[in-house]
Amino acid sequence: IELHRIGCCALIELCKGNAQNKQRALRLGLVRTISQSMVTNVREASLQSVGCSLLQLLCQDSADAMNVLLTEGCIQACLSGLRFHKEDVKVTEAVFSLLQTLAWNHGHRVAIGDEGGIELILQTMKMH
Repeated sequence: IELHRIGCCALIELCKGNAQNKQRALRLGLVRTISQSMVTNVREASLQSVGCSLLQLLCQDSADAMNVLLTEGCIQACLSGLRFHKEDVKVTEAVFSLLQTLAWNHGHRVAIGDEGGIELILQTMKMH
């Protein structure tokens, strides 16, 4: 699990400001890999936080990446992490930031609502 977290951190640095590396990571299935890791290791708060940060970085300024995130389980993964870690401010902030970025896309707005995201965001906000 720690290996996944460290891998996410390395990929954040490799993709930051580098469109070519972002595209390569998308082609190699990074979104599915990270989404599956987040679901499998939902109890690991640090992985949830850094996974959301990596996914958010990938989809910034990229319509292609936004489409990949919609089809590869990203929304379900981040909402699962939020359900499990509502009390963890770091995870909550990372999930909220990713959801905000994803919501720029109409398809994501619909999917987030359909997956119970609105209710979950409001429940979490009421806890803090």
